[in-house]
Amino acid sequence: MNRKLVAFCFITFTTAVFLPAPTQAQQKSEIDEKQPEREVIFRSPIRYVVTYNEIETQLNERRIWVLMDPAKFNLRSLTGIVTFLKEKYPQPNDLDITIHTSLETIETPEEMDLYRDSSDSRFAKVRDKYRRAWFHRDSSGLETLNYTSRLNPYRERMVVLRTPPGK
Repeated sequence: MNRKLVAFCFITFTTAVFLPAPTQAQQKSEIDEKQPEREVIFRSPIRYVVTYNEIETQLNERRIWVLMDPAKFNLRSLTGIVTFLKEKYPQPNDLDITIHTSLETIETPEEMDLYRDSSDSRFAKVRDKYRRAWFHRDSSGLETLNYTSRLNPYRERMVVLRTPPGK
């Protein structure tokens, strides 16, 4: 083999093997230069999903259903969700928010259509299995939050969040 070719291969190999690899900080710096940094403006500390949000025109009342992580079910999280939603939807004044911790307790659109005019207890069988909460704001300004405080034996608590002005 040609001596010049062997020397070139050796130098190329040793340079490639023995040069220090870029650190993670250097790699991140190169990526940051290529892509503009995205700033996260807001991230809710409480993770939840609104599964239903409609205005009942006959009653002039907004109804909202929320699904949240059962592990995060506590008074602080519940009041946080309620506070955000009541500020987001100030109208109409009458507002009902139901907070669920399981899909088992939420009606599908088909179930809603099927049972719309009925007052059956189709979800009574899961009542004692999952925690739930109910917020209600009426036209006088009274705001109450009822929530499952215990499952076995089943217990609920009610908190008055706001009383009507002048009362």
